[in-house]
Amino acid sequence: MGAFLIGRAINIKTNHTHVSDKKPALFDIRALKASLVMFFMTFSYGGMVTFLPLYAQEKGIENIGPFFTIYALGLLITRPLAGKYYDRKGPNLIVVLGMTAMFAATFILSQSGTMAVFLVCGFLYGIGFGSVQPTLLALALHGIEPQRRGAVNGTVFSFFDLGIGLGSVALGFLANMLGYSAMYALASIAPLIGLALFFLWPKAKAMEELPH
Repeated sequence: MGAFLIGRAINIKTNHTHVSDKKPALFDIRALKASLVMFFMTFSYGGMVTFLPLYAQEKGIENIGPFFTIYALGLLITRPLAGKYYDRKGPNLIVVLGMTAMFAATFILSQSGTMAVFLVCGFLYGIGFGSVQPTLLALALHGIEPQRRGAVNGTVFSFFDLGIGLGSVALGFLANMLGYSAMYALASIAPLIGLALFFLWPKAKAMEELPH
């Protein structure tokens, strides 16, 4: 009896090890829609955080630190509210309002020259970013098998980082050629591209189950 149990334990362990030897996936195409929308969202974010201190100095603002405090406050307030709304009503309105807020914040920033307007833009951008980012991640994970969630997370956050990196580089070139005000005005287009992509991209079957 003891030999039988030991044999069974060895067999179970061997089978389990065989399953875990499968090559892990690094990419899941089902997350591509949310990932591309995330890319355009963080594209503007790359320029927002990278060049803001230089832009503020150009406008005569020595200490831009309160901008990031107000931005973080917008994130803190919005994330739990967006999560509750997503569970009840779905992602559409969150994405519309969030992307519009990021567009407005970036464009107004391009025209502003006072600390008060900078702070309003920071709060608006925090509201937009704080609502859209977790919504897109939840959308990407909806209906995904547990063993594929790592690949989905990897896909989404790869595009997240890519948007910040490419945004910083591309917008840096624009700033050198056109100045910071024009650069931020052009950067404000990126959230609108992401918004259009969100609604023009065909829906997957799993997405049709979500409330709208």
